[in-house]
Amino acid sequence: MGSIKRRIPLLIASGFVLVVVYAGFIGMRSMQLIVPHDGMMPPSAKSCLLEGVAGNDAGDAPRVIDYLVHVDDRPYDVIVIGGKAFEFTLHGVVLRSPEDQQINLNQSLIEVPETGEGALHFSYVSEGANRASPRVFLVERSYADELFQLSRDLRMICLGALLALALYSLVLFLSKRTERYLLSSFMYAILLFLWVLLLFAHPPAAYSDTLALARQFLNITTLLLSLHIGCELLSLPLPQCLRTFLATPRYIIAVGLISLIISSMFEMGLIVLQYFWAVATIGVGLFALLRIQRKNFALTTVFFLTQVMRANSSLFLFLSLNDSLWYSLFVTAPAFDLPCLLGYMIAINKKFAKKFEDAEDLAARLDEKVELRTRQLQLQQAQKHQLMLNVFHDLRSPLFVLSHIVQSGEKDDRALVEHLPVLKERVSFMTSLVNDLFMIAKLEIGKVLFSSDVIDLGKLLEDVVAAPRVNSAGETIAIELRSVEDCRVEGDRVRLSQAFGNLVDNAAAYSEETPVQVTMAIDAEHASINVFVADSGPGLTEEEIAMVFDQYYCKDRSSTSKSTGLGLSIARSVILHHEGTIRVESTVGQGTTFIVSLPLL
Repeated sequence: MGSIKRRIPLLIASGFVLVVVYAGFIGMRSMQLIVPHDGMMPPSAKSCLLEGVAGNDAGDAPRVIDYLVHVDDRPYDVIVIGGKAFEFTLHGVVLRSPEDQQINLNQSLIEVPETGEGALHFSYVSEGANRASPRVFLVERSYADELFQLSRDLRMICLGALLALALYSLVLFLSKRTERYLLSSFMYAILLFLWVLLLFAHPPAAYSDTLALARQFLNITTLLLSLHIGCELLSLPLPQCLRTFLATPRYIIAVGLISLIISSMFEMGLIVLQYFWAVATIGVGLFALLRIQRKNFALTTVFFLTQVMRANSSLFLFLSLNDSLWYSLFVTAPAFDLPCLLGYMIAINKKFAKKFEDAEDLAARLDEKVELRTRQLQLQQAQKHQLMLNVFHDLRSPLFVLSHIVQSGEKDDRALVEHLPVLKERVSFMTSLVNDLFMIAKLEIGKVLFSSDVIDLGKLLEDVVAAPRVNSAGETIAIELRSVEDCRVEGDRVRLSQAFGNLVDNAAAYSEETPVQVTMAIDAEHASINVFVADSGPGLTEEEIAMVFDQYYCKDRSSTSKSTGLGLSIARSVILHHEGTIRVESTVGQGTTFIVSLPLL
């Protein structure tokens, strides 16, 4: 519903543009002078549409249309549009016969002999399949020359635009063959180029029917190709079968040939096909209009207007636009394709510009990711190097102590007994260090096996805090637990005990006399349980908080420290494996709180 509301202003604007354009064409039509049979052409008029009186119209007999108009002594020409004149006479004298050449497949220009002021009596004769009534215009000769020159100029502009589109589409298609609409654009431009060339043709009467069929084939194929290009550039969500059909040139050519056969074999076939393609064209144009987007507003409007212009002669006869000489010359140029051609070229250019922009953005993002990954690898390498140095340092110090004790014991057995507590403490430290290093290595490569049990977190924490803890000075630190009854989570009991044990050990190490506070609180909004482990130590700065979970980070790296610097990193990995979170809040001089959140069952 929201997308429809956003399209309403665009639909209104597009509809306004269409109304203005068609109002202009209707204005052309209303300005066209129509002279009835036996009427007078005003001296100030430069052109008029003649109304004829049909004669014999029975069976296959030649059809005769008579025109009678009274004129002044100016020189005139007759322009016949929309019909092939089989014979055209003035006062019984043949002005045009089947052996004459047409101006082109759509228009005939017949020079009227100068007879002075008086009545002109024309007769138009057609037979066989060419029984449609043409539009006959009487035009002042100088004005007719201007109109035909304008028509030729429009066709030359069309030829230039079509050639540019063909070359542009071909070059892009050869560079990126996955864009199938570019092939359709190339074929569309080439076929329409041939169509416009046919409009320049001066066919003998014997070949005019064949060329007319060729034009019919070009009309259908260019219509389908134009629909394919427009649908792709406007990103219309067509069914896959229809999209495949429009993207396959041989299917389009086959449809054009079938339509050509039907229209040549059946007299009503051409009319039926014209109506069918007109309705289909308008349907696609309306669909595009209903799917209009702000970025494609201009192209959608031009696309729909072009399709309406194509269907005008079949569906909008009631507007009588073809009665306007200007409109007829405009359509037969065919100048109505020019805005659509320019729209296609601009849209293709914008689409490829967007692809290039996306490619540049992607390349920039990849460069950033490569640079970031390089920095991360360099940092990891530096951290591993520092880790190795720390391990070597922490192993060397107790080994040095052990070596000294052993040397002392060789000289005096009492020295060995005297230093036995130190020996035990250093061996315990080395054992913890090796175990933590082994645990970290297994966590990094995913070799740690986690069981999945239902755990009462309150009882697990009671077991964790039951063991006595000492601070860095060797003093026993009390642990106070505020638990929540019947609080169950799912996870590995041993690993969670290890994680919370590491947090409590860390808090105890930095506490002096105040007990370590372990508090549980249920977060009903997020269906989780929060565990707060708070100490009263010196606290952490912002820089220290950012490094607190790094491997081998320790606030106190003195030789007397019992911390391996790996406990918090192990705790974080275990908590994250249980789909939990862990964060730190600290104030310098007031202590530190670790907050663990685990999902409740």
